[in-house]
Formats: sequence, structure tokens, C-alpha cells
Amino acid sequence: LDTIRLVKTCGFHLAALDIRQESSYHSEVIADIFANASNLPDYQTLGETERQEWLTRLLAKPGTPLIYTDNLTNKTREQLALMNSVATLRKLVGQDTFGSYVISMTNNASQLLEVLLLMRFAGLCKIDDKGQLSADLPVAPLFETIEDLKNIDKILPVVLDNPLYRGLLAHSDNTQEIMLGYSDSSKDGGIITSAWQLYSAQQTINRIAAEYGIKTRLFHGRGGSVSRGGGSTHNAIAAQPAGTLHGEIKVTEQGEVLYAKYANTDTAVFELTMGITGTLKACSTRFVVQPPELPNYEALFARLADAGEQSYRTLTDHTEGFYQFYSQVTPVQEISLLNIGSRPAHRNKGLPSKTTLRAIPWVFGWSLARFTLPAWYGVGSALHSVKEDEALMREMNSCWPFFNVFISNIEMAFTKSEMSIAQAYSQLCEDEGLREQIMQAVINEHHLTFSGLNSLLNQTSLLAHQQSLAASLQWRNAYLDPINYIQIELLKRARQKDATDNDDDLAVEDPLIRSINA
Repeated sequence: LDTIRLVKTCGFHLAALDIRQESSYHSEVIADIFANASNLPDYQTLGETERQEWLTRLLAKPGTPLIYTDNLTNKTREQLALMNSVATLRKLVGQDTFGSYVISMTNNASQLLEVLLLMRFAGLCKIDDKGQLSADLPVAPLFETIEDLKNIDKILPVVLDNPLYRGLLAHSDNTQEIMLGYSDSSKDGGIITSAWQLYSAQQTINRIAAEYGIKTRLFHGRGGSVSRGGGSTHNAIAAQPAGTLHGEIKVTEQGEVLYAKYANTDTAVFELTMGITGTLKACSTRFVVQPPELPNYEALFARLADAGEQSYRTLTDHTEGFYQFYSQVTPVQEISLLNIGSRPAHRNKGLPSKTTLRAIPWVFGWSLARFTLPAWYGVGSALHSVKEDEALMREMNSCWPFFNVFISNIEMAFTKSEMSIAQAYSQLCEDEGLREQIMQAVINEHHLTFSGLNSLLNQTSLLAHQQSLAASLQWRNAYLDPINYIQIELLKRARQKDATDNDDDLAVEDPLIRSINA
């Protein structure tokens, strides 16, 4: 009976698996397919409107298109093989084996049509005799960078104005799933502007959905550390912009916290209950009450976001040598020694940059070195830029759940930074001038953030209103601090070993991996 119930609940596939690939990857594959067809133009030279027209024309043709793979690149064959595998497994294991097809770094409407065309080759996307398009997997655009979040109102209406795509939505409960990226938006523009653009994006999506008479399912790519949208699940969901949740929410659970949350039944039930009750609150008119001064609050937060982004970009975009400093003073290169990641720390070989670094190691590296920089840098400058409006900010903190949750998370993550240990890690930077320049900027912003948070919260010490959390972090430091100093020494030895080609790998590598795990 237990087995029967388990199969009825979970099928033979357990959790449905979403597929995710970067938009530029699909564009390259489509360009290759176009290049190997005698009657199609050079896809790479087409403008955005022309791409949409050609893709729509091809999608409207009946039948499954034939393709000869002899001259195609390995990348194209791999993508087509993936689509065929999805189709085969859906037949073999069950229709619910897969969830959505997520397109990361979505910045154009044509990118949704590209995926639908690729699905056609495997029979995952069909058109019937009446010209009605349907897809076995819903296509979900993922908006990640600050620029892409700002451009949702330019991308989404173009897709919804396409009659073929609107017909597709009508076939799938008239619901468009949209994923919002917390990690990459924070890495791109800093924690404040990320929070603001994500907040604004949800309102924009809600408005567009109402205009076009469709439903939306928001998929929040949040979790883990604060700079990646983490923090209290219940409070974060309950504090979503009013009216943006329609009875459901989809969220990611980061790999590094899965064990902590779901390793045993009691914690799993607790975590799910927190998520469910947060969603109920966010969908209920009894709990979701718009503060009467909301327009003033939003205007002030927009000013905070602008000031915070300017400060963050000055450091991360306009400081020469910043990523050299980052790669030397944090264990970001050594993180790849751990068998915990599905992907490398950064996308290309050589010195990492903001565009090549992946969001998870970006945060992880700063956290290990006790900077926790992505979670707070720019907040101090932002708070001091609107110092004259501190009374209004205190009112926002009392009356606006979104702002209250944001400040609470920043305070918690900021408390985890330890400048004396960060200074010790900074000695790993070989360029003394670069080290002094960046550390001075970090320390100045740290002072501004410390004073700004305490002033806003009317307290003299961090977490003064969250004593149990403050005690928990204090107890933890007694164990963490020695590990940090051990790790600094191990990093020095490991890098000296690399420089001299010493073969005694395990003598340094094993304890270094243990220090990162710890």
C-alpha cells in the first residue's frame, strides 16, 4: 500500500525536472540549422523582428521538420539529442517527468520561439490542422540582469502579441511562467538595486498579464545566502508586492541548503509549512494591505537603489584590477576542488570577470573570506544618501513588509562580515597598491553600512532587536575564526605548491578542502 501511494503521489519520476539552458546557446544552434538549410537566410545577420517572423513562419508549418545532422556542429547535435531524450523519457516514464524549459539570460522575444522550434524537431511542439500550436513543456523566460529586468515591459508584450504564441498559451491554461533571477541581478548591480528591480518587475508582469488577460506563475530563483535572495522563506514570500501572487508560487531550493532543510521529516514539514503559510498570506486580502503611503515609500526605495547601484558599480565595474584582487584574496579558484557544483566557478578560462563568474561561487568566495560583500556593499552609501529622509525610512520599516524584510536580511548578513579576518585574507593579494585601494573602499563602505543600519533601526549594536540570532552568530564565530586563519595559511601553501610544481598534493589539498567544507 505504501508503494502504491508513493507511485500515485510521485509517479515513477519523483520530482519533475526542469530543463535550463542559456539563450545564446539556442541562438547558435538555430543559426547552425539555418546555415545548413538551402532555403533559409543567414540567421546571425537577421534583426530581432526578422528573426521572430522567420521562426513564426517555420513554427506554423505542419508536421515534424526533417533534419540531416551530418554537417551540424557538435553543439547542435547535443541540443537536438537533449530534445529527443526528453521526448523519449516522457513516453517511457510519464508525461509529468519534466517541468518547464527555462531560458536563462532572456533578453529578446525571439529566444522563446527558438526553443519552441527546437522542440518541434523532437515532436515536443506540434501544430494541428487548425493552426493551433501546443508544446509538451511550458517555455519560461528567466530575467536575470538588471537590464533584462528593466526590459520586461519591452520583451513580454512582443511575445504576447504573436497570435501563434497566444494560441499556445490558450492550450496551457492561459498561464505564462516567468522566472526571476536573484543571484545574477545582485551580482550585476548590487543587493539594493536587485531587490528594487525584482520588486518592480513583478508589478510590471502583473500589469502586462492584466492587459493581455493571461495568468502568470512567478518562479523565484532565490534561496541560500541573502545576496542570492535567501533569508526567511515565510517572510520573503509574505512580503511580495501586493497582487503579484495568484494562489501559487514557485521557488528554487539551493543545493547547499537542501540537506539542512529536508534531511528529516520534522524540518521538512516545518520548511514546507513556512512556505505554504507565507503564500497563503501573500494571496489573502486580509493580510495583504497596501500601506497608504506606498507611492512615497517606493519613490524613496528607488532613490536608495540608484545610490546603492552607483556605489557598487564604482567598485565592481570601474576599479581596475578588482577581479584580480577577488581571485587572489578569496578561495574562489579552490572551490572547484569540492565535488559540490554542477558547473565550474566561472564560464571561461583565465582571470574571472563579472560576466564570466557564476553567481554561486561569487557569493561563496566572499563569504568564505568573511567579507560577505555581495550582501551589503552599497547599502551604507545608499542609506547616507537619503539621511534627511530617515524618519520616512523608519516609517517604511514599520509599515511596509517588503522594506522590513529587506533591512532585516541585510542586517543579518552584514553581521556575518568580519573586517579583521577580511584584512588577513587581503594579504593574499600580491599587488600592495591594489590591495590598499580596494580594502580602503570596502572598509569605508563597511563603516557607512554599520552606522546607517544602527541609525535606521535606532540601536547601538547590530541585531540588538534579534538577541537570539546575535547570540547564535557569536557562538558560531568561536569555531569559524580559527578555521579562517588555518585556511589562509593553507591557501598560501597551495599556491606556493602550484608555483613550484610540488607533487605532495594531498598534504595541502585535503585539509584545504576540509576548511572550505567547514
